[in-house]
Amino acid sequence: MVGIIVSFDINGLKVEYGNYFTLDIDSLFIDTAKITCIIGRNGCGKSTLIKAMCGLIKYPEGNIIYNGREIKHMKAKRLAREIAVLSQKHNDVSAFKVKELISLGRFPYNRFFHKSERDDRKAIEEAVYLTRIENFLERKVNSLSGGELQRVWIALALVQQPDVLFLDEPSTFMDIVCQIELLELIKKLNTEKNIGIVAVMHDLSHVLWLSDDVIMMSNGKVVTSGPVDNVMNSENIRDVFNFDCRIENTMKGVFPSIIINENQKRDILE
Repeated sequence: MVGIIVSFDINGLKVEYGNYFTLDIDSLFIDTAKITCIIGRNGCGKSTLIKAMCGLIKYPEGNIIYNGREIKHMKAKRLAREIAVLSQKHNDVSAFKVKELISLGRFPYNRFFHKSERDDRKAIEEAVYLTRIENFLERKVNSLSGGELQRVWIALALVQQPDVLFLDEPSTFMDIVCQIELLELIKKLNTEKNIGIVAVMHDLSHVLWLSDDVIMMSNGKVVTSGPVDNVMNSENIRDVFNFDCRIENTMKGVFPSIIINENQKRDILE
């Protein structure tokens, strides 16, 4: 169902671990025609939010409406045809070859006594091409570098042919060249393939360069959300991350810079 514009409408959402709420969100709307980045300090609830949106964890209160349907009422296989997730943690797949691993992304489309090999082959070929993993399809997963493996995980997600792709810290383990390639790929998936992107990010320069909208979180709540130029300012960054900075927009095509003020640098070092 690639190409259909969908959205998430979240109201009164509460997610709890133990005896306390890790998420408490009154209202949040995400337009998945865009690239939305979720930012905040460690432990603020970013990953928990996307797990709830993907139907991976239960929520006792509230609603997550995805394209007019309540997430918790959707069957897993149906949801997996429309939403793909690149998580921080993965199962042990070290014994698999790369081509074997990415083929698992077609599972949501397999039916009893019915399988379209032509559709599967087309989806796999496109994912391989987009992520540029042609040269190591025959390699074992445990022989890959961290950056190479991250590209394979992205290919696995794309094989599902999702309408929305969730990414939880996708640039982890990547060197700077791979990071740039990844960000360019994410933009391409959104602008050319019409795949909605919701990404948890830590590098604020990447957020400024990549995102259309930003959700800024603190202590399980949404502090502010909206267009990147409205959200990403020094005041909001100070309130959430507790440091003073200024934002410098450099020449077109170059990452903007988050410059920490000199006094702040001394405070951090001390």
